[in-house]
Amino acid sequence: MEIFKKIESWAVERNLISKGNEVNQIYKSIEELAELAEVIEINGSDSDFASEGGGLIVTVINILLCRGIDPLLALELEYERIATRKGETKNGTFVKSGKSNSKSKGYKILIEKIKELQRIENLKNKNEKIK
Repeated sequence: MEIFKKIESWAVERNLISKGNEVNQIYKSIEELAELAEVIEINGSDSDFASEGGGLIVTVINILLCRGIDPLLALELEYERIATRKGETKNGTFVKSGKSNSKSKGYKILIEKIKELQRIENLKNKNEKIK
């Protein structure tokens, strides 16, 4: 798709695409996800929601590109994986059959990183108030 090429060109121009930079792009994705959550929290407009959601998608595309993975291929592979998946929806979340609802190690690391970013943001806000 043309949009993937445009995003890749944009990211390359800004030197965002390189092996090893995917971690930075994951952190950026966390930031974008937080901004998307904020739009939900404040009951923001559909335009704001689309913009923040698009920002999140761009950072995920960048993560894939850092590893040399075609984003469209990644979507196709994931769809093939989930297309015949069995399970049920509980509280608005699809739970695979035979899968416990316990959180993965990656999820726990992500939550800790989010808490760390929140602490940093709180410190910045306190410092700005002091000035």
